[in-house]
Amino acid sequence: QRIYIEEAKRRQEQYSSFCHDIRNHLLVLSGLIGEKHYEKAREYALSLHAGCQSLSAAVSTGNEVLDVLLEEKLAYARHNQIEAACSVKLPDTWFVEDMDLCVIFANLMDNAVLACQKSGVRNPFLSISAKCRSRFLVVEALNSSPAQESITMGTGLRNVKSIAEKYQGTVEIQAGEVFRISVLLCMEERDGA
Repeated sequence: QRIYIEEAKRRQEQYSSFCHDIRNHLLVLSGLIGEKHYEKAREYALSLHAGCQSLSAAVSTGNEVLDVLLEEKLAYARHNQIEAACSVKLPDTWFVEDMDLCVIFANLMDNAVLACQKSGVRNPFLSISAKCRSRFLVVEALNSSPAQESITMGTGLRNVKSIAEKYQGTVEIQAGEVFRISVLLCMEERDGA
């Protein structure tokens, strides 16, 4: 957890530094264009774009540890030419231990990336989401790998199932044109925990 929090702080410092200097970058670009150095301006713009890409994967779930984990997993998926979407927002008043969240999300993301890599489908994609429904948190992962008839639970999925049970929840896997796994957690309010 300490490592993830330190990484989140480092990324925030990088983002703040980039924002601080953006005005100067725009001045340089404007000057290059004004002097008709179009190729140099294009190279400078591409360099800025690359810098933005490394910062743009910022995830804000409401949990610093999970933010860093998801940023890393999403960046890894995109690096492997997998379109990746994330829509995770955790409630403020409910509590799941950071370690448990990381086990769930890391295993779902790792399995989705691996399935996309092995499937050979064109334009692979994955998505991860979490939303509240009544007193439950529903975490759902989808990927473009056609689901197999039978799914063998490896160590990672068994760990996810164990954590779901710890929070009086369950894990559901749906076969179809895409692979879908849902993890349901019964959320306890912090005051009552």
